[in-house]
Amino acid sequence: MFRNIPNRFSPEGLREVIRDKGFATSMDFFYMPMDFQNQCNLGYAFINFVNVDELDRFTQEFHGQKLPLYKSHKVCEVCPARVQGLKANVDHFRKSAARGSIPDEYKPVCFRNGEMVPFPPPERPFHRSGNGEDHRRSSKSSAHSGKFGGLRGDS
Repeated sequence: MFRNIPNRFSPEGLREVIRDKGFATSMDFFYMPMDFQNQCNLGYAFINFVNVDELDRFTQEFHGQKLPLYKSHKVCEVCPARVQGLKANVDHFRKSAARGSIPDEYKPVCFRNGEMVPFPPPERPFHRSGNGEDHRRSSKSSAHSGKFGGLRGDS
């Protein structure tokens, strides 16, 4: 989890700062939740890295630092998130109640070798229960993998 991000950053703006610091091919998942009512980010992002070396390099670069572009006193933190790994992050977003109502530019994105790729389709079709909720046909729950949720990847 990447915390204490100045609230004026857009997801693309933050990804640009990350790319400019040499991390273009380091991440395979990125999501920065937004407050649409106030038109700003919530101050944190979930980033899954392709390996622990890239996570360590990112931590060295950003932990305890201020981000450029906007005047802010916020000092960034890199810390573990609850959800770990690319698959677990993708599955977690698929289960989110808000997934359909988020504008495309604010949805989570996946990357391969630094290039944005389509968000993976569900492995199993969803069906509606009697109460209107989506449920997977499989009863398997996704396991969380990795040590730093949302920061360290098990692609």
